[in-house]
Amino acid sequence: MILTGRVTLNGTAPAPRAVVEIHNSQGDVLDQMQVDGSGIYAFHLIAGTWRLRAWDSQGRRALTEIRLGDKDTVLDIDLTEPEGVQR
Repeated sequence: MILTGRVTLNGTAPAPRAVVEIHNSQGDVLDQMQVDGSGIYAFHLIAGTWRLRAWDSQGRRALTEIRLGDKDTVLDIDLTEPEGVQR
């Protein structure tokens, strides 16, 4: 199945240079990719629990976990500002 989604800033604008990293349930890093110009990522995965970590060069970060069944799934990720940073 395919896990895909869009990485955004403040829930609206795409994060075109963000990186998304996929971890298995034991915490091992299995793969990472840079999103496309629209903030889109995609991983081909099997059913199970997966953790996604995303970041950009400005220090914005996100961490989320998802349990996948047997069908394609969409999971959007919103990057947040690092603590103590105001833009």
